[in-house]
Amino acid sequence: MKYAYLILIVIFFAGCMDSGKDDTNIPKVSDEGIPSSPFQTEDELANETFNYIKEMFLEPQGLDGELKSIEPFGDGLYIVNFTFGKGMAQTPTQAYVTRGGKLILGQVAIVDITKPPETKRETKRPAETPHPAESNRIAVSIDGDQCLGLQDAPVTIIEFSDYQCPYCQRFWAQTLPQIKREYIDTGKVKFVYRDFPILGLGHAYAQKAAEAAECAGDQGKFWEFHDLLFENQNKLTSLQKQVDSQTIEGRTIVTIKNMKGTLYFDITDNIEEMKQFAQELGMNTTAFNSCLDSGMYTEEVEKDLQDGIDAGVTGTPAFFINGIPVSGAQSFDSFKQIIDSELADNASASAMSTISGTCG
Repeated sequence: MKYAYLILIVIFFAGCMDSGKDDTNIPKVSDEGIPSSPFQTEDELANETFNYIKEMFLEPQGLDGELKSIEPFGDGLYIVNFTFGKGMAQTPTQAYVTRGGKLILGQVAIVDITKPPETKRETKRPAETPHPAESNRIAVSIDGDQCLGLQDAPVTIIEFSDYQCPYCQRFWAQTLPQIKREYIDTGKVKFVYRDFPILGLGHAYAQKAAEAAECAGDQGKFWEFHDLLFENQNKLTSLQKQVDSQTIEGRTIVTIKNMKGTLYFDITDNIEEMKQFAQELGMNTTAFNSCLDSGMYTEEVEKDLQDGIDAGVTGTPAFFINGIPVSGAQSFDSFKQIIDSELADNASASAMSTISGTCG
């Protein structure tokens, strides 16, 4: 597993967790071997989980955090909500743990937080270098996707994102504008958007939103449509409705399988709203509607998702800065540190060799 910036891949910090295409990627776990839960209350379970995370992942990196809450998530599984960061700069995130004390670390491992501290400390830790070495760069392709900036910019940022992920929306609203002003508009950075819709989190319209943006791209309106999707994320999310049937005449139903079981969502109103976006942007709506209804870009979006998985992406947003992985809705300063370092190194041949493909 490619470790990038401490636990950002391992526990999905600062982003929407990937639970897979059809079935969840969270390992199937049980409390077999633990006769009964060693924790008297849910609060005790939450405290021990958070203490483990602090000891193993936060404190070694000079980070602090705060436990917020615990909530049930399926049979015998809980979500522990907490924040992490430095000082006042705290990012909310979550971890998954069983009633018996087995902490799920993404697709990597399951650890037993009931073991004594000396056993915990034997767990392999991610590298602690603040700026990844050349060996940590990951080869990622632009794959003909949409770009902002000069084609020959010395730094390339490839984002894997989900239009329904609130952390992706936060990056779009707070961080991307600063990156654009300081680096993209000045010819220093090329920014690439690739799709990573995570239906398993209940993001029922995310796949279709990604396809719609691609259809808008056919008419030169990709970035305008991209912006409208994030700007209207709350409205679009409210339009999807959970229903009881996989088939409802005249409606578009999305089937989602996750740890809560099989769920059905009606996204008909979402699709109609996206068609309205096309009209607002002055597009040829007949061509746009035909593109979206036909599923012309379904396979393209699925390929982006698979490419992201192959590159080690487990949640959104996920970024590769000249191949250097960065996970989560990080601050502008976090991006600036890496970008400036890459610019100072004049984007070495090793860095540039990690990026392949051309912009669409």
